[in-house]
Amino acid sequence: PLAAAIALVLAASYVVGFGTGPPPRRALLPPVAFRGQRNGRRTSGGSPFFDGFPFAPSSSRKDRKPLPLFESTAVRELSSAAEAGSIESGGDLETGAANGNANGVSVAVAAEANGKQVTAQANGKQVAESSSPDGAGAILNGASISADVGTNGVVVAAETSTAAAAAAAAAANGTPEVPVRTAAGGYSHTEASKAKISAANKGKVPWNKGKGRSEEVKARIAAGVRKRNRERFLAKLKDMGMTEEEYEANKKAERRRKDAERRARRTENGGYRPTEETKAKISAILKEKWAKGEVKKRKPSGGARRKGFKHSEETKQKIRESLRKRWATDPDYRARKVSSARQQNSSEDARKRIAETLRKKWEDPEFRAYMMEKMANRKKPNVVVDDEHRAKISRAMKAKWQDAAYRAKAVEGMRKHMEANPRPRKPPSSGTTRRRKSAKKARQGGVPLGD
Repeated sequence: PLAAAIALVLAASYVVGFGTGPPPRRALLPPVAFRGQRNGRRTSGGSPFFDGFPFAPSSSRKDRKPLPLFESTAVRELSSAAEAGSIESGGDLETGAANGNANGVSVAVAAEANGKQVTAQANGKQVAESSSPDGAGAILNGASISADVGTNGVVVAAETSTAAAAAAAAAANGTPEVPVRTAAGGYSHTEASKAKISAANKGKVPWNKGKGRSEEVKARIAAGVRKRNRERFLAKLKDMGMTEEEYEANKKAERRRKDAERRARRTENGGYRPTEETKAKISAILKEKWAKGEVKKRKPSGGARRKGFKHSEETKQKIRESLRKRWATDPDYRARKVSSARQQNSSEDARKRIAETLRKKWEDPEFRAYMMEKMANRKKPNVVVDDEHRAKISRAMKAKWQDAAYRAKAVEGMRKHMEANPRPRKPPSSGTTRRRKSAKKARQGGVPLGD
């Protein structure tokens, strides 16, 4: 124990320099060798824990030279601060405590007289070294490193909490990442190691490309997936505070409720009326698309899109039945249609437009032949016109013609019709026959057309 205490005090004095001046460069830690280095040459199993590699790059393995050891960012900062003389040391070496500040880097070194512990903090990270006659330990950049010193060198092993925490700490402090031990016993990859692996694998074909999995492997994967899903399900039940039977019962009840609601929303044609929530979602999406310009107002086609289209007789019958049913059962629809028809057909422009449309249709030979055939085959109304009915119609028309306004309107309409459709007149076979007919009509009470 006394020898260990003396060795530790000497090491501490070597580190802090007893306040006599800045220590030499790279003198913060005792020079030790990495595992895998023997007689100045590199062997397999070199330690990956520091960003400085233990050998200088060269073209030949024989010419490789060892670099200064423990070349980490934290050690370089401490060495630079010590070299610049900015470490202020003080304290009692018997209790082994010394504190300082190196260029904004918080540094604390403590040495116990019994040679148990030396601690330091750099860049917000703890650096600890446990000294004993046969061992030393340190933490650099978030990686816990324990070293067992023997006569033939140093054996280095790493233990860490998580790779993610170390990577986050390194990114926050601007220090390079250090491989850390994982839960499986290996070491995590750094960004530099990932880049090297990616560059080395460029152009290589994966070993399992195009190979199928065996039934045994598929069964093992399926079993693993089922196991993980079962674990997630049990964790969910635990969070909800219910048993599996209660969960299944609630699930069935919810399913029955949704099915009943869906049946209530079913339409006569087999579709479903959307819920208020669905309507709100559709409305929000359409408004968003309208604002972005993805949905635009359709231009009126003018009827050209449906030109030449004809419904089948079955479809026509369905349309008729639907309109008749709606006309009979929906008073609002009936009143709306009647009002719309009156407004559209009451104006002079609408009447002219309708007349022009009909005139163009009648100019079409097909439409004209169709209408003439339809008029010829038109069924006569089931109204028995007797003498009394004819007399009633005659009295009504005579009363209308006594009205001066109606008389002028009817005469003007007849003149326009005759001017628009003049008829070629055949020469009469004898003038006496025509005069006799006119005289006979006048005696029977006929009304002349003009003055």
